[in-house]
Amino acid sequence: MRPAATRGVKGAAEILYREAQCSGSDRLKILIIGATGRLGRCLVEQALAAGFKVTGLARSPESFQLAHERLSVARGDLLDVASLNNILPGHDAILVSVAPKVRFRQRSELLSKGALNLCSAMSQMKGTRLIWVTSAGVDPQYVKGKKFVYKRIIRPFFLANVYADFRLSEEILENSSLNWVVVRPSRLTDGPLTKTYRVQANGSPKSATEISRADVAHFMVKEAVDHQYNFKKPIIAY
Repeated sequence: MRPAATRGVKGAAEILYREAQCSGSDRLKILIIGATGRLGRCLVEQALAAGFKVTGLARSPESFQLAHERLSVARGDLLDVASLNNILPGHDAILVSVAPKVRFRQRSELLSKGALNLCSAMSQMKGTRLIWVTSAGVDPQYVKGKKFVYKRIIRPFFLANVYADFRLSEEILENSSLNWVVVRPSRLTDGPLTKTYRVQANGSPKSATEISRADVAHFMVKEAVDHQYNFKKPIIAY
């Protein structure tokens, strides 16, 4: 059965957003790790638009151009436990949008080591939500429907090691005591925000192909509020 798209998000989610738009210390506090990336920038912009108080964590804060009264930018790194220990406390949700650059036979431990670091840094942060991004490409059902070039060339020669790191990071979170959700987007694009997409918690939506970073950010910011996919790994796609 084809899963229902998140139609009418402007109803349910926007109501949740308005409930979060409190004043002063009551505002939801969100930390975005990887805030200077393309997905990270979408997250920052949408979290601010939702009325949240936002901290952006970046290795090079000086490259971050956005300024807002509810935005602070801090220097830090997912692989630097000390910076995480300093920045994480006091936030209600941690949204992570980092990924390695894809190269031929790329090897990466970015997400698996980052997941271990966050498990350590968040061990005493009871109730703080972690929203973690990997890829729909780690799901066998998603891969099954792909074409020859993806399955025989792109995946084995460019993405296999990256996906292995993604899977390991998911296993680390599954075996942790954290309150987590893993977001598995299909192929990312720089398309517009539509607020209409399919979400499937088990397996892959039929004919899942792509989704814009803006809509991935929309889902993540919404999930920071409504907690619909606790301890699940939803794939999102058009």
